[in-house]
Amino acid sequence: EKFAGKVILQSEKQVQAAAVRVRGNAANSVKAQKMFISEEAQEAEAAFQKLAAKTNEFEQEVINEAKALEKEIEKDVVKVEKEIIREEQAVVKEVKELEKELIGR
Repeated sequence: EKFAGKVILQSEKQVQAAAVRVRGNAANSVKAQKMFISEEAQEAEAAFQKLAAKTNEFEQEVINEAKALEKEIEKDVVKVEKEIIREEQAVVKEVKELEKELIGR
């Protein structure tokens, strides 16, 4: 009887110890997974921040290029307008000269 009782106690202690080990291992596993997920979330957040910064940088480049192109187009338009005015003045002058010739006769 004493022997059987000791065997049962030893078996019970072994089961308890095993249960404690299993619980500890499970808790450690959960902690490890939580840390892994946390690290992935941090990496994802960092990647998102980098992407947002690159997007802002790209948008600013596009805006700057559009402004430069607009200035260039404005310069071209001014040149064309000046040329049109010169040609108009030349035509007006030529018309006046023709009128003088026709009326002067």
